[in-house]
Amino acid sequence: MRMSQQGGSRLLGVAPEDREDRLLAPSIYGYARLLPGADAALELSRVRRKLTGFAGGRGFALMGVMLLERPGDRLEVWGELLWSCRLFGVSDVVVPSLAHLHEDETLAQFMCEDVARWINGRVWIVGTRGPVVAAPAQELGVMAR
Repeated sequence: MRMSQQGGSRLLGVAPEDREDRLLAPSIYGYARLLPGADAALELSRVRRKLTGFAGGRGFALMGVMLLERPGDRLEVWGELLWSCRLFGVSDVVVPSLAHLHEDETLAQFMCEDVARWINGRVWIVGTRGPVVAAPAQELGVMAR
């Protein structure tokens, strides 16, 4: 994976050579934020490993991860995620946990549903209980792909 700075976010991109054998796989973007009190280097490594493993294990090609580094840049990074999904026709997003969307679980669930609606797709939450999919007009629930 390579990293590039974009405004208030860092895009953790997947190098093209890492995607060569997955050209026909459905694309997925990742989203994460640096959690309060977390060591940035350790968190980046953990997020990269977790999302890459999730995507590969579910047959997705991870196109990149939008990383929120500063809380004040949330709307900018959120906009980059939605714009990228719409521009490239990506209808799946994965986040490491609900806490990466927002510290308040109710707001995090709302954000999950909002992204699913904007991209007309699904948001996968990787967590201890397995993936959770939020699809338009559906409640959050445990589902298998």
